[in-house]
Amino acid sequence: MLRSAEMRSSLAVILSVVVVCCGAGIVPPKSWNNATIGKDIIEPGRKYVPTKKPDHQRSLQLVLVATKTNATLHVDGKLAWWHSIAAPSKSVGPDDRFSVQERGLHVLRVHPITGQVQGHAVASGWMLVSASHAVRSLVRTARDKDVLVFFTVGEFGPGMRIDTELQEVLERLGAEHFTTRMPPDMYAMVCVKGGPVITEAYVANRASPTTEEDGQSPTPASPLAITAHVPVPQVKDVICPWKKTPKNLARAKFCFNYDGYGELCDCNKHHLLPMKHSLLKENNITDVPIVIIASNRPQVLFRQMSSLLRNRGIIVSNILVFVDGLHHEVEQLCSLLDIKCVAQTSDYDDATLRIRENYRQALTNAWHHFPAASRLIVLEEDLEVSPDFVNYFSQTSHLLDMDSSLWCISAWNDNGFDSTSSDPAALYRVEYFPGLGWMMTRNSVQQLLDVWPSEREGYDWDVWVRWDSNRLERECIIPDVSRTYHFGISGSHTSSAFHALYYQDHTINQLPDVQLRNVNGLLKDEYEKEIRQLIAEAEPIKATDFQLGEVPPSQGGPCELELEGTNKTYAFFFKMKAWEDTDLYKTVAKCFTIWDLDVRGHHHGLWRFHYYENTVLMFAVPLNMYMNDVIRLFKHPVDIVQSLQFGE
Repeated sequence: MLRSAEMRSSLAVILSVVVVCCGAGIVPPKSWNNATIGKDIIEPGRKYVPTKKPDHQRSLQLVLVATKTNATLHVDGKLAWWHSIAAPSKSVGPDDRFSVQERGLHVLRVHPITGQVQGHAVASGWMLVSASHAVRSLVRTARDKDVLVFFTVGEFGPGMRIDTELQEVLERLGAEHFTTRMPPDMYAMVCVKGGPVITEAYVANRASPTTEEDGQSPTPASPLAITAHVPVPQVKDVICPWKKTPKNLARAKFCFNYDGYGELCDCNKHHLLPMKHSLLKENNITDVPIVIIASNRPQVLFRQMSSLLRNRGIIVSNILVFVDGLHHEVEQLCSLLDIKCVAQTSDYDDATLRIRENYRQALTNAWHHFPAASRLIVLEEDLEVSPDFVNYFSQTSHLLDMDSSLWCISAWNDNGFDSTSSDPAALYRVEYFPGLGWMMTRNSVQQLLDVWPSEREGYDWDVWVRWDSNRLERECIIPDVSRTYHFGISGSHTSSAFHALYYQDHTINQLPDVQLRNVNGLLKDEYEKEIRQLIAEAEPIKATDFQLGEVPPSQGGPCELELEGTNKTYAFFFKMKAWEDTDLYKTVAKCFTIWDLDVRGHHHGLWRFHYYENTVLMFAVPLNMYMNDVIRLFKHPVDIVQSLQFGE
């Protein structure tokens, strides 16, 4: 179905559209011509006549071609963007995960005057979870009058039919045929944000049966090609009419050249810069630098800065951004926000080695900028911080000086999901290095630098740092409710689908002035006293308390657990002979909805978390160090779960 300019009679939009399809499958490139247009996609009784672009107004000519495995966009006859994915195999397995994640709906953000492609996002149509966050974010942060180009690569996919949030975004932009597409179809739409739909088109591949039930890839879809002319607005209609101050003039220039910054380039935000923050009544980290590990993702960096610069107690001069490479847009953003950026160079092409080298240089050079500092805080650029981020570290920083068994203070709780964290004043000790926003003393950082991996050792930074030889039996402090939120949905080691599964439902504290409870109770001996007290008051969780289906939770099956009451303490014991013995652990972790990819977040074999406002102590037996205390203090028979039964 094509929507012509005649359907938008109030808009003087000139459109020419050519849709290439074949009801029976792929049309070879040499056969692409108007004669191959299928009758099933043409609206009966309507004549489509390609028209010339108007002479009285400049327009951008967009030519989009999308197929099963690639797409190209030409703007005014020049290649502006292209993308290709590997042809998927007959069945979707682990080796196909990246191509699967890129098969679905893509969107490009195009500058309305220059025609430059300034943003790209994709929502997989073939994942079992909603993976459209990136697309929705790109649309939300686009400027009014930006040109948005939507299209499918690798067909529409069944995921698009159940993603109601994405459907609402497309409908608000004016789409009429998005929600009626079937999985094998191809789809495209060109529209102006805050303006008209230029064209909407689809190819109905009804001859290709949907096969998502058995995990098979569909029959290859017919390609889709459209040509559209988008009127170019006047420059004065794109630049915001802010008050003419030096900062606003720099902001207006930045927002004309770059896109995807949401409120920074919102014409209604007249007094956004500088971002306002208030003083912290008692700030114990005024001399602690906040080191940001960054790359060429300026929009991501801005989102982080939007939360960090508004933090109560933030000292802007303490922020130091270390950027992997020379990137003009990142440099301009830092200048606009009055934060210091340091460009670092590396000869490595491998992503793992580049990231690790950026960390090494940042951890080395930070002390040159802050020679008197005794510790530092490290953040990756794709972390949003809570309103009490500075206050959280201010209240906990002294623990690193008081307890030699502590290694770091972290703002992140791996097990801090919506259903497993609820107390923003609570803190725990864990053996695993959480990362994602952490504080470490200068001596501990230097210990890492002294044994840093050589070029021949191709370890990921975050894998290497967690080695026992680096940790030296020390622990980290974590909050029950995280003070950072990992919003990065694309990168060297993540994707939108992975983010939807393991990061999207993490809780971040939203309260600005949380007074942490019993901070000194995190000192080693005091913490062990608290654990013993919890053991004494705990009630048991038994294997029969879990309701499971025929399919194990680790394979996507259901698992329900309902605990009586609230504000109670429960203890659960399960068999785990070695840290590599993870089969039962992963099932149990799925049931409790904590992190299940690997073993992390425990304290000497004890996991501690909230489960719907109850405290749960989860003991790995015999690995935990508390069984003598359990025998002495636990008031119930100890039921060590050996397995969970399915289908009963």
